This record gives sequence, C-alpha cells and structure tokens, in this order.
Amino acid sequence: MIARKLAAASLAVLLAGSNICSASDQPTDARGYRLAAVSVPLKSTSDGGEGHPWRLLYGYPLLQRGSFSIHQDWVLSYLDAKPIRGADGGTGIGIGTDFALRWFLNPGASITAYFELGNGLQYAAGTAFPAHGSRWQITTNVGVGVLGPMRGKRRLSAAIRYLHMSNGGLSDDNAGYDAVHLMVGVHFGR
Repeated sequence: MIARKLAAASLAVLLAGSNICSASDQPTDARGYRLAAVSVPLKSTSDGGEGHPWRLLYGYPLLQRGSFSIHQDWVLSYLDAKPIRGADGGTGIGIGTDFALRWFLNPGASITAYFELGNGLQYAAGTAFPAHGSRWQITTNVGVGVLGPMRGKRRLSAAIRYLHMSNGGLSDDNAGYDAVHLMVGVHFGR
C-alpha cells in the first residue's frame, strides 16, 4: 500500500504543471533530453511470491548518433521483498544505474516510438531482493515506448518494459525477479 502511494505521488510530481500541448506547440527532437520517470510492476512472470520493486528513474543520453542513443538512468527503487524459501523478507531501497541502447523511429515527429535494450547494476540497502537473493543485482531491460507532445520542450514518455533482476551468479542462490513494468515519465528537452 505504501509503495502504491509512493508511486502515485511520484507520478503526480512528474506531471505537475504540465498540460497537453496546443496545436501551436512544436514537437521537440527525441534526442538531447533528460528523463524523469516512474516504473511500476504490471505482471510478474516469475513465481510471484518475491515482491515487487517500484523504480524512480532520472536519465539522459551519453552518446547519440542519428536515431540511436546510449542512455543512462540513475535508479532509486522501493523494494518490497516477501518472505520466501526461509528468507525473512522486508523492505528496502535499491540504488543503481541502468545503461540502454535506444532506437528512436522518426525522432523529430510529434509522436515518436522507440525500442530499448539495456543492463544495469543495483545495490539493495535494507533487504536483499528477492529476499532469498543477494544485495547486488544485475538488471536487464527490454522495452518499447512512445513519446507524445506536451507543452514547451517536454514530451510525455510511456513504455512497456520487461525487467529481469538477479545476482548473475554472484552468490550461491541466484534468485531472480522477472516482470513486465509500465514506465511513465517526462522528457525535458535542452
């Protein structure tokens, strides 16, 4: 319940003061942006008993060439680890970073689709995630998203992502988390 309230408040902060654009607003390029977003779990594809991480992201492109960019997100996660397989569970905060290759289809258009593929590293403070896993997690993201117009140089971003988290064999119990996440955020143009 606390996690849902946190995610709802985060989304409200992201979208506060932003109105859908009028016909006179010009679309901004999908490249050269900053991203503030919230990522919430929709459907777990793993055993379902391990809990669900809610993620806040702040990101930007590190390198851009044409329609491609290498994007970095700084990630703050709320971890809700359920007791499982003899591990106690609990709540905690995850801190990490994700790197992704993004391909924007028609970056200058008013509505722009994109594909992404990436990996990252996260440290879980307070509890391991999943509870029977370890504190260090390797993340993998695969997703498809769309950018839509907003007022000024802002663009609404919505994506469906497959998220995998596991310790990558760094400890004996390589517990994993697999889920489909909805990411909603705002791109701020430069």
